Amino acid sequence: MQVCYNIQVRRLFEPPPVQRTVEALKTRTNKNNSNSKADWLWFVAPRKEVITLYKQGDTVSHAYHGIGTVKAIGEKEFLGETNEFATLYFPHEELRLSILKKDIDEHVRDIITEAEAHEIIEYLSSYDEKLAKNWKRRNHNNKERLTSGDPREICIVAKGLMELKYRRKKPLSNSDRRQLQRALRLLAEELGRVLDEEAEIMEEKLREACLDSLAA
Repeated sequence: MQVCYNIQVRRLFEPPPVQRTVEALKTRTNKNNSNSKADWLWFVAPRKEVITLYKQGDTVSHAYHGIGTVKAIGEKEFLGETNEFATLYFPHEELRLSILKKDIDEHVRDIITEAEAHEIIEYLSSYDEKLAKNWKRRNHNNKERLTSGDPREICIVAKGLMELKYRRKKPLSNSDRRQLQRALRLLAEELGRVLDEEAEIMEEKLREACLDSLAA
């Protein structure tokens, strides 16, 4: 399946409305003499806004489609104009996606580092995450987090819904269940690639990490 589009999306890894900087973290830490649950989110520094020169074979992460590979970079005619496009392939969806080369940074980012992958696992196993109790608000917030492309935000969905599933006496709603599955899949794909683990094995490890703090 081949998809070709050029849309504007939020730059990945841009700081959210609340300022998340090392200076802010130091101020909060010194003031409170301890790290709050949210402080971990500031340990992963936002990526710098630079134009990345991806090449064929590079691994990237897309906000909607997850982990993919740059398959080719070349010229294509689209809407009567000839432009340079990058062709990406996403194995989970068996999807080929063409993006204007000049706009590639608006759609994809580098995958996280090994250090960041270990920080994600540590966060999932160390902290509880409270989501909105109101279903409509929770559903809306989680949709935005899952399409942000930011693993920090996806962690909030995974841990929050795992906690909700663990503590409530009835199953998750269909929407919550699908969002939990998507959050775990996106994290497992990326962490599995970085830490050289199969996605299925990594997803099970992430589930166990989420339950560690809940069962304590």
